[in-house]
Amino acid sequence: MYHLRANTESFYMTAYNAHILEYFGGIPLNKIDNIDIQKFINNKSKTLKASTVRQIYAILSSTFNKAIDWKYIKENPCRSITLPKVQNKNYAELLSVEEISKLIEAIENEPEMFNVIFSIALYCGLRQGEILGLTIADIDLKNNYIDVNKQYVSHYKNGKVNHEIAKTKTDNSIRKVYMPETVSEVLEQYIDKLKILNINPDKQFLFINPKTQVIYDRNAIYRRFLKMARGIGLYNITFHDLRHLQATMMINSGVNIVVVAKRLGDTIETISETYLHSIEKVEKDSVNQLQDFINNKIRTY
Repeated sequence: MYHLRANTESFYMTAYNAHILEYFGGIPLNKIDNIDIQKFINNKSKTLKASTVRQIYAILSSTFNKAIDWKYIKENPCRSITLPKVQNKNYAELLSVEEISKLIEAIENEPEMFNVIFSIALYCGLRQGEILGLTIADIDLKNNYIDVNKQYVSHYKNGKVNHEIAKTKTDNSIRKVYMPETVSEVLEQYIDKLKILNINPDKQFLFINPKTQVIYDRNAIYRRFLKMARGIGLYNITFHDLRHLQATMMINSGVNIVVVAKRLGDTIETISETYLHSIEKVEKDSVNQLQDFINNKIRTY
């Protein structure tokens, strides 16, 4: 495998060694049929999450497709397989208003760098890699926006984990994200301290580990957030969920999903599918607003 993200290659290796080879090892490819695949899927569904089973299935299916390309087999036995249904997370019910308030207070009490990172995620909806890839030049305090144009990624190369600045996840991810005052204020104070280093703004990444002088490790950010969240009794939220909270709060505030999609660097389709519960609630509320308008404005005219 070449130039895969570290966590992606790690999952592939685990899928093969701990699941696929453990179950099918020693069986010739041409002896495996769709009944064997279905039994495998049913077996794994007893102990693994539906999303994980589906990922393992996708890897297994691609393996058989490659075997077809190489003329080892004629058909893919992964066809017509019943897969476990994934229950989408209801982000509208992820945290109560009281819990969001506790979370915001906890973020404000974090050390400055973590306060800035968590605030950008919660109030601007940037992905973790996008945040860690930010430089001083990407922050326009005069016009109050963040220029998202790259990301910090990890991948395997020659058996080692490598870190680099890479293109954004998709073309949609290249965007300007306008900052609320909460974010611009903490960023301005943070950047003022960084400027003392007198480094070219294009080369001055915002979140450098002072001990190693390299960009902070993604896992370190993840662990710090979990520690903070657990400390205030929030056990069902991860760092990536901050991005989802941003989207949910915007939708519940009545913001158009086109605007939400642009802000998060996602497609409208992705936003519609991911935040279905929040969108349905807003849609129901809008119907009531329409009825009130008809009753109070149109019928009384």
